[in-house]
Amino acid sequence: DWRLLEFFAPISEVKEEVKEGSEPEFIIRGVAINETTTANGHKFIAEELQKASTHLIGKKLLVDHRNEVDAIKGMVRNSWWNPNEKRIEFEGVVKDKSIKELIKDGRLSDVSIGAYAQDLIKEEDGSFKAKGLNIVELSFVAVPADTKANFAMAMNNAYNLKESLQEQMVK
Repeated sequence: DWRLLEFFAPISEVKEEVKEGSEPEFIIRGVAINETTTANGHKFIAEELQKASTHLIGKKLLVDHRNEVDAIKGMVRNSWWNPNEKRIEFEGVVKDKSIKELIKDGRLSDVSIGAYAQDLIKEEDGSFKAKGLNIVELSFVAVPADTKANFAMAMNNAYNLKESLQEQMVK
């Protein structure tokens, strides 16, 4: 699907909250996505991000964008628009013991949104602007700096697929 997008960001805060009469909750907070133009010319603009800022509430915390029951490691409890920083921030609860340990000792520190865009607009400067975002999940990822397996590649592939489908419809 050409509308599928991914973007990586670090987890910024980790804590355990104890609520009376229940087990402690392992809480993470961070940035789900910033307004940005990536090094490869892909744009997430504030206007579109703000519209999608609450989409993560109640969504699953997955591993590596795997849409499988075994990949569910927690839940996003809240997400919101930060107008000063122009980004979507989140708070989630991690339930999986092994993921908690990876986060605690610093081996796991990054998340990535899984989203669909209604459209990708090629700008005059050659960049691609994502319009009509629908954020569907948040994933823990191991290596966010790998540009060959992240948002940049997904955006290029998505635009090429969109163009190919449009050409087929014209024929």
